[in-house]
Amino acid sequence: MENKNPGARMQAFLEKMMRSTAFQKGNVAQYSPNAVAFNPQSPLVGKRVAFLGSSVTYGFAAKGKSFVDYLAARDGVKTVKSAISGTTLAGLEPGGYLDRLKKDFPTDQQYDLFVCQLSTNDNRHGKQLGQLTADDQRDGFNVETTLGAIEEVCRYVQTTFNCPLVFYTCLQNDPEHKYADLVQKLKKAAEEVGLLHH
Repeated sequence: MENKNPGARMQAFLEKMMRSTAFQKGNVAQYSPNAVAFNPQSPLVGKRVAFLGSSVTYGFAAKGKSFVDYLAARDGVKTVKSAISGTTLAGLEPGGYLDRLKKDFPTDQQYDLFVCQLSTNDNRHGKQLGQLTADDQRDGFNVETTLGAIEEVCRYVQTTFNCPLVFYTCLQNDPEHKYADLVQKLKKAAEEVGLLHH
């Protein structure tokens, strides 16, 4: 009998993928961050950048090596990466985005930039999209919804680290266009709070 719970289906998919031969091999050696040449002329050398996300940020099919590790190796970026595959923006579950945001990034650290992956998992785990709050509301967001969690990430990063915040989006095979709708809502939120988005 097929499990109808989107989160359980996603977890089953991740577990099946982890047992695959391709996953077990990971990237070939030539694509390892250890194989790239350091560029001492990069304007990013020495910049401190925090990364919060899920599988893409983690490097799920590459044994934990992602673009974050390439930025460190090639451009000398001082990275702090908190990424767990399959996790969501919405909710306060242990290991979720909001939990890790407040545990994995010491509040006494200074960052030149904070980068957050727009999760592709919220919809799959049945999280509600929610609504953006009024322009003048700066706290008390409904973090059980994806948009409320985005607003909380914005609030926390701005008040705690006082650095620029960028959300990045992912390619998504989404016949119902729910992720595309989320991207549009993120753009609207970005205009309201002055976020950078790509």
